Amino acid sequence: MIESLKQFFAALIGGNTVEVIVGLKPVITEDAGKANAGVQLTADQAKARLVELLSNPKYRFRSVGTLSKAIGADRWKTEEYLAEIGSRPSRRNPNLFGLTSRVGQRQFA
Repeated sequence: MIESLKQFFAALIGGNTVEVIVGLKPVITEDAGKANAGVQLTADQAKARLVELLSNPKYRFRSVGTLSKAIGADRWKTEEYLAEIGSRPSRRNPNLFGLTSRVGQRQFA
């Protein structure tokens, strides 16, 4: 029964990360809560993680939602940390942030 519920909810939300309460016992798949599940980062650790994520050569900009999830903070706290580490939002999409050392300063016309 548990397997069929996991499959149902996985199909419903479109992925492998499923948490199902069955008889008040949580059943969690392998990759559920992968990054920072229940771990509260200090401000310095969160900022270091943000710099690490924004320094990845694969991405110039990252969404604030992705960054928030990675450090386990809300959007406002994440944006506060982003300002402190020297990042800026994209001109075209204010939900995307990049390090100014990689993407340059904002150009005002």
